[in-house]
Amino acid sequence: MKLLSFLVLAIVNIWMVAAIPNKENDNGYFQYWITGNCSGQADIVGLGKKYENAKEIEIPAYFELQGCKYYVRNINYGALANNKFEKVTFNYNPKNVNLVHSSFYNNKYLKTVVFNTSKVTIDSNAFNGCSDIFFDGTGVPTLVTQMSKDLLKQWGLPVGYSGYDEASTAARNKKSTDLYKLAKKINESLNVQAANAGNNVLSILIFRSASTRGYHMLFRELALTMGVSEKYILTVSDAHCAFWTYVKFDHDKWYDEWLNVDIYYYDFKKYTGTSYPSDFYMKNAAYSKYLNDHANVYLFKDHPVHKRPDQWYVYIARYGTTYENLHEQKVLIDDYIRQKNLGGDRP
Repeated sequence: MKLLSFLVLAIVNIWMVAAIPNKENDNGYFQYWITGNCSGQADIVGLGKKYENAKEIEIPAYFELQGCKYYVRNINYGALANNKFEKVTFNYNPKNVNLVHSSFYNNKYLKTVVFNTSKVTIDSNAFNGCSDIFFDGTGVPTLVTQMSKDLLKQWGLPVGYSGYDEASTAARNKKSTDLYKLAKKINESLNVQAANAGNNVLSILIFRSASTRGYHMLFRELALTMGVSEKYILTVSDAHCAFWTYVKFDHDKWYDEWLNVDIYYYDFKKYTGTSYPSDFYMKNAAYSKYLNDHANVYLFKDHPVHKRPDQWYVYIARYGTTYENLHEQKVLIDDYIRQKNLGGDRP
């Protein structure tokens, strides 16, 4: 009887192993590999015939086979490479989806990727051979935070430091020094990108190219990830021809001040010290002259707005996505500081 029970159990186990569909499948839209039983996973390995000439494709949360759901966990190496689609949408997925190295390699026509899920991990080389992709969707903030932390660690800069905005000399010096180091790293690492994705922070992190505005949007995002409060660093503009960053420094309970920072045109090669140069943080009068003499010498020299800090604006968009109304959301600096009760002198 014991022998019979053992044989039956062995046969059942063999049948169960054989029933697990560890194989490549094709639902017409995707080719995918599934592993495990009904609690297993699916890895996308290629496009199916129905998506061969599609301009838009959607990545599903799962594939259903024989009544079981296999949640997408990976877009495999080269799985969606060398195709002609222009837009990819990732639907909500309760499981994390990993875009591995070269998963979207050489998609020359790809211009938009929408993440409707925050559970995504992107290999830094997932979009090799692509360019100027606009990343959108509610999952973008989480991805930006993840990649910002990785980049700061790579550059040897703090993540989540809590003492930057204290009203002390030591705090101001550390903040000034670390922000200068960050600005220099960004300036050394980015190329100019004037196209649509140049203001899109996730695109900038992936492709390392940005517009002048994008330089300062990334600067602010990385500064926030370092630990600077969002109340103490703003992306601003003359709403005419230049973008830069406005940084607040606290001195004591009676006095604090806002200073202007440029990381796009500033000549970082002239300073070889280990802290920060004395002319990097500029008061309004000095920055007005800087705008006229340096930042726009070849474009709009002597424009009146350079001398009118009361006509400079805060630009609200943080990530450069469509739902933030990228270009429309701006407020005069004085009004913004007053509305948000941020305080501080604007010398």
